[in-house]
Amino acid sequence: MIQFFLANGTKISVRPSGTEPKIKFYFSTSTTMKETSQFPGLWQELEDHIDAVIKDMNL
Repeated sequence: MIQFFLANGTKISVRPSGTEPKIKFYFSTSTTMKETSQFPGLWQELEDHIDAVIKDMNL
């Protein structure tokens, strides 16, 4: 497994499948929520961030 830790806290893990001839990617990011009312906006920010990483990697 190879892991990339980006400056903004995003983690990208890459590993081969154990049963198929393909590569698997895992993305992880986080944020801090002070109030539950922030959840919808923060959730969208995280989704947008992951989508941007996937686009930048041409996946």
